[in-house]
Amino acid sequence: MWQNEMLNQLRTTDDRIVHELNVSVPTASISALVDPTTTCKQLYMKVEKMFINIIYMLLRICARRRANSRIKQEKEISQLKKITRLQNEEQERQWNKKQKEYEFETERQKEKIGWSTRRK
Repeated sequence: MWQNEMLNQLRTTDDRIVHELNVSVPTASISALVDPTTTCKQLYMKVEKMFINIIYMLLRICARRRANSRIKQEKEISQLKKITRLQNEEQERQWNKKQKEYEFETERQKEKIGWSTRRK
């Protein structure tokens, strides 16, 4: 999955940062040969670039999640509209059935008592 891929990239970037920190700190034997200002500045630039990559990856993850959430929400809305339409159609069928039953029963009662619906 893309989430695992992104997570692995984030872990790799973290590992690189730790490695750069470990490599940049000079040991006692070579500390006189290394300019700490230059080393610190180079380390800062590398770490800053790595953090920019991390932020970019996190923004991509958020964008994908929002897109997936929007698609899921649109599907749910579509399903709800379909269910509502089907329920309305069923209610209309039931209403029509009851209305026909009422009309039939009314006609039957009229015939029973000898009351004709036709005028003579």
